[in-house]
Amino acid sequence: MSATAAAPGPVTTVTAGARPQAVYSRVAAFGLLLVAAAPLLLVVVGAVSGVSLAEVGPMFGTVAAVSLIASLLAWRFGRWSKIVAIVVAVLAAGTLFWVAFGLGFPASFGDFVPAVMFVLGIVITLGGAIAAIVQGRRRNVSAAMTRRERQIIVAVSAIVVVAMAVSATLTLLASRSAASASGTAVTLADFSFADDGYTVAAGAPATLVVHNNDGFMHDVTVPELGVDAVRVNPGADAVIEIPASSAGSYTMYCSLHSDTSVKDPLQAGMAATLVVE
Repeated sequence: MSATAAAPGPVTTVTAGARPQAVYSRVAAFGLLLVAAAPLLLVVVGAVSGVSLAEVGPMFGTVAAVSLIASLLAWRFGRWSKIVAIVVAVLAAGTLFWVAFGLGFPASFGDFVPAVMFVLGIVITLGGAIAAIVQGRRRNVSAAMTRRERQIIVAVSAIVVVAMAVSATLTLLASRSAASASGTAVTLADFSFADDGYTVAAGAPATLVVHNNDGFMHDVTVPELGVDAVRVNPGADAVIEIPASSAGSYTMYCSLHSDTSVKDPLQAGMAATLVVE
């Protein structure tokens, strides 16, 4: 008479008083924490640099609050909470998709680091939540964080810390002054040009000395005069050459925060009038 051993099933780790969760639930919860941290960091950088975020503050606060609540749910509850995590991640990505554009500006801490947090947060929330749903169906649960979950969270945390250190260094190095340069002074502050208009002489090249007082990346472009977008790093100056031009009124934009197809500076967003006379 022979006995056939049953194939072992998934290992379930249970700790007294703890609630078992599908493996990778903590990864999804951590991802939502990063999603919440991104808009909060944007608010902090804005406050430090004197930027008024009254218009977008409620939106930032809502995304952060909903993400934090969804993180707690994903940590504590079952399959339905992972579905909630996926929905929140998708909605957050659709609401603040433009935050990801900051990945193109590593020398701007206020743009780059929130973008790293946001993109990584969305990715590991979706990946972790889907994996947790699959593992839950397989009854692969654990009351404590597993080794693999810990490795993922530590690795992602390390990427964020490195990104913060590198971006902070690059931002400081890029914050150079052009105070010795002569020309028409232009200040960018609170996502606007400090003055509605600036004047340069006609018939000869002119120079703009632009200072970015915000904690975020800006640029300056004058399409009608063939002046391509020149980046102005946070806290830094940039010297922009205006070619010899005919007398007239032209629109000067920050192409990152305005609509360059709109001629009226008052309607374009972050724009001002450049008068050549």
